[in-house]
Amino acid sequence: MPLKDWDLASTWRDQYRSAITQYFDRYPSTRPHIEVGYMDFPFGWSWRGNPEWTERRFFGLAKDRAGNLIKTLNLAGKSVAVIGAGFGWTVEGLNERGISAVGTDTSAWILGELENTEEAEARAALDGAGITGAEQDTFEIQCSVPPSVSLPLPFALKSAHDPAQAAKGRVKWTVNALQFMQRSTWGRPGRGAVGKLLGEDGGSTNSKRSIANAVGGSIDVIITEYALSSLDDNEALSFCALLADLASRFGTAGVQVVHLEQPLDPDLNQDPGYNWKTLAGWRALLDGSGDAAIQAQEIRRDERSGAV
Repeated sequence: MPLKDWDLASTWRDQYRSAITQYFDRYPSTRPHIEVGYMDFPFGWSWRGNPEWTERRFFGLAKDRAGNLIKTLNLAGKSVAVIGAGFGWTVEGLNERGISAVGTDTSAWILGELENTEEAEARAALDGAGITGAEQDTFEIQCSVPPSVSLPLPFALKSAHDPAQAAKGRVKWTVNALQFMQRSTWGRPGRGAVGKLLGEDGGSTNSKRSIANAVGGSIDVIITEYALSSLDDNEALSFCALLADLASRFGTAGVQVVHLEQPLDPDLNQDPGYNWKTLAGWRALLDGSGDAAIQAQEIRRDERSGAV
């Protein structure tokens, strides 16, 4: 069985834990940081209508990843299946940029949360920072945005003139923290990528067909999103064999299988519960399969240098 139990909410929370207060302009230094787990902000969240600024200014990791994948793997005009997609925020980023993409994930927690809001987790995060009770409904934070950003928001933003931010071409806004943290506030009901996230495991022919049909019947590129490191070597090879069968049955001529991974890094305090390898280590294990192993950070660096 996988090295990590991705059916548990705690596994996702621990893997993606982040102190979101680092993205705010003003936050009381006397309070603990607001820590969230696998939530749309900051991993999938974006200011709608200005995706370029979203990627560069306000994190949006999944959206940034999608843009880099398009450039690095030359995805324009191709059909893409993302395996191990979580809530499908990378898929959502690909779709927003005109790529025909679908994601699939078999996590019981993910599939059970697709139609839910993030309010319970947002309130739990505020609780952890000592923001409790009625204060959660009124607590405000500040962030800076370009003056050109126009947002159709369901709640009011209060602007505040700040000479330092104005000199940088930005306007400071004060927003309700609880509303700001939730994906549903921004007009996207449910946590999953709308209509583009499946619960298929690809184990049967019908399951593989369902994945392919979701992108028009055939697949140009199969991308696994941080899946291999949750498996031991034998499980990883079995998983790759399943993907090879998916590619053989429903892939176009020249179909690619690409594994996006965070490789072993001796300078990081990496969870020993994962199967960490260098990219060379993964490529050695996958030797002969034709699969490619790539690193998210390398994609970002390659895009900035103009190399692919």
